[in-house]
Amino acid sequence: MSRAQLKICGNQSWDDLKVLQTYGDQINHVGFIFTKQSKRVVSAEQVSSWLEEYPSLLEKAVAVFLNQEADEILQILGQTGIQTVQLHGNESLDTVNELIEKHRFEMEKKGYKGTLSIWKVLHVHTDVMKRWDATHNQGIEEVGEQAFVQKVEQLQQDIQTWVNHVDAFLLDTQVKGSVGGTGMRFDWRILPLLADFIEQLSDKSKPLWIAGGVRPENVEELIQGYGIRGIDIASGAEVNGKKDALILKRLIERMGEENGTGAVIKST
Repeated sequence: MSRAQLKICGNQSWDDLKVLQTYGDQINHVGFIFTKQSKRVVSAEQVSSWLEEYPSLLEKAVAVFLNQEADEILQILGQTGIQTVQLHGNESLDTVNELIEKHRFEMEKKGYKGTLSIWKVLHVHTDVMKRWDATHNQGIEEVGEQAFVQKVEQLQQDIQTWVNHVDAFLLDTQVKGSVGGTGMRFDWRILPLLADFIEQLSDKSKPLWIAGGVRPENVEELIQGYGIRGIDIASGAEVNGKKDALILKRLIERMGEENGTGAVIKST
């Protein structure tokens, strides 16, 4: 089984990137959010300057968008140099195809051969799934099996729609009035059903990433209990809205234990 990978999302400052840089290859992807509907929104100008300071993070960078037009996305990619896009909203296939074609045209015009990687977020609504307390991680609301099955079937339909158009899927908790980064966990019982469904549909590897309520205390359950190989964390790696070195250290150590590799914490 492959080693679980780690993405730290919602980075907002020089200080955040300085913390991430400390861990080198222990962190596989770093996310930047470009939608004004997020409390962690950043600008292309900010991210461009940060990546100039920390150029090793550019190939790990993921640009997160929410229902934005292809031209706006391409403008931000052009300013930052980021080549991986995470679509977090209700984007259409037409928008994705337009994005891919225009990106290819821009790369050819510049004489580059870069390929755009697209991740699609699927939302697990808390109105029909088990809700989890963000602090104590204890179940506070049970749902009936019928609602559970209905939600799984809806997610499978979404996967079937997107599987041949994207490079990865990401499941995140959706709470009314929020677009992510809630720190709330959804019902992980759905994970084997969806992972198996993706594998059956595609002859190419389509990683399944999990966000929402993941933290050092429960990452073992995701990796060993559900076989998840993609861990995405924003608020679970923060203290007072800033990425925290001690939390990341614990997280990476736990992931190293569950990967059976041990964790080598690098320092600058």
